[in-house]
Amino acid sequence: MADWWNMSQLETARAFAAAQRFAEKEAALDALLAGGGSLVHQATVTLTDAQILHLSQTPAQVVAAGGANTIVFPTRMVLYANTLAGAYAGITTDSDRLELKWIGGGNPLAAVFSSSTWGQVAGLLGNAAISFVDILPQMNYDAALGSLSSFADLASYNINKGIELVWQADDELTGGNAANTLRVSTAYMILNTITGLFE
Repeated sequence: MADWWNMSQLETARAFAAAQRFAEKEAALDALLAGGGSLVHQATVTLTDAQILHLSQTPAQVVAAGGANTIVFPTRMVLYANTLAGAYAGITTDSDRLELKWIGGGNPLAAVFSSSTWGQVAGLLGNAAISFVDILPQMNYDAALGSLSSFADLASYNINKGIELVWQADDELTGGNAANTLRVSTAYMILNTITGLFE
């Protein structure tokens, strides 16, 4: 009888503990969903024809700064161009490229589109068409370590800075049409440099 009673108490305690754990997980999920359900954010900016033509002189901010003690880390970017009304010209050499970089930063997050080698800029802006391309942040090969690393080594220089799109070339873009647009969508996370956690 005593053994049965002890087993009954043990099973009751286990059931109670399982129910408590389930309730805690539900509460954590509710809190996550209340906060948007994800640590990944999205920013979308649509550039006009005039903005596209002047990207070398006036880079376009595509992600706002995250605030004091934060770094914006993009995880994926998509550029969607509607140039049906008129293609752009002035895309001439391998050095002509679009770059996404932290505002005021040095090296790009992604050397996005080298025109001649891969035809990327020409494919996106040099045809009267609707075109899009998606990219991941740039990875660098560290010869000393013999491994790949991301742009995280640049992080300390990029606290509380947004991300911009800039045209790097010897020649300005020309052509186009007032009806053209270039939409830049960026998925990103925000790192708190005090806690070391994404938020």
